[in-house]
Amino acid sequence: MGKKTNHIFTICLIFALIMFCWGILSLTKNSNYVTCSKLYLGDFMDIVNDSRLNDYNQLVEELNLKYFEKVCDVFDMAKKRLTNSLNAILGSEYADLNEEIKSLKKAALAKRQSADNEEYSVNLRERLETCKANFVEAKEDNDRAEKKQALNAVLSEIASRNLKIFTEMANLRKEIDQKRLRLIEIVKSKENEYKNVEKKIISDARKQSLEIAVSYRSEISALSYAFDVNDYSKDMPFISMFDPDMRLMEFDKQSFMDAFTGKQQSCGIGCSGNCKSCAGNKNYFTAIDKDGTKN
Repeated sequence: MGKKTNHIFTICLIFALIMFCWGILSLTKNSNYVTCSKLYLGDFMDIVNDSRLNDYNQLVEELNLKYFEKVCDVFDMAKKRLTNSLNAILGSEYADLNEEIKSLKKAALAKRQSADNEEYSVNLRERLETCKANFVEAKEDNDRAEKKQALNAVLSEIASRNLKIFTEMANLRKEIDQKRLRLIEIVKSKENEYKNVEKKIISDARKQSLEIAVSYRSEISALSYAFDVNDYSKDMPFISMFDPDMRLMEFDKQSFMDAFTGKQQSCGIGCSGNCKSCAGNKNYFTAIDKDGTKN
């Protein structure tokens, strides 16, 4: 009985070994299974890499925008400091003259608008249109001469009225020019003091910008390391956008932010990101007037 049992067990063991070896052989020879798995894994890894790269680029764009605004804040605060310092240096006379000039400009504009809207002016324009139409429609020489005389009479009346208004406006402009000359005298007398304060404020702003640049490089390096990106740009677009010759008083934060964030919508695919090179619309990154001060 024992021998029979051992014999059956031996047969089963041999059969099991044969099945196991056959299974190993089948898996080894089934190249389709192995190849398919490798291709699938490669495609999957490509998708993962593309997704990671897109996420990385988006984070870099957000980082550039964040640091661009930081630099804008530095310039904005520097401009406010410079404006406050300038007002303190130039004194109350300068401030009073400025307000007087603003009032005179408003008065001149109001006088011009009032003259244009007066009933007499409206009537003159209507008479001019009528006389012009009558002259154009006239066919006979005598009739045309009469209509021309009426047209010239209206034109003379309009010229006389405009001359009166021009004289009144000229008096206002003369008064404005006199006050402006006094403003220039005050500015020239305080120029050295103002330039020294300006240099100090600009120097402080540059130091802050340098600190921001160091912080940015640290953050972009950490971000690139986290996404396993070794070859990343060392440029700092949030600084290179600014014209080094730009006068601080020209700076306007909102305009700079709008220009920086809007370039992606208004520019094409080939946009270099250097807004100083763009033409056409107002360029908020490049100074219009330069006084030789590098700030």
